Amino acid sequence: MAYENAQLDDQPVTDWLNDWDWLDPAWGEHAISIWNEIRDQCPIASTERYGRAFLPVTMESV
Repeated sequence: MAYENAQLDDQPVTDWLNDWDWLDPAWGEHAISIWNEIRDQCPIASTERYGRAFLPVTMESV
């Protein structure tokens, strides 16, 4: 695994734009509305969880 030293962050997400987490319980239930919120602010969300990840939410970003 590429992130064997990464710490799992089990804190709930409070800022989906800068700290999103696909394992947060709110993600499964509200993913589309979360994507829409992010899209209104920025084309790509990011997180430092799990070693860093990016979430492009527009076709132009991809």
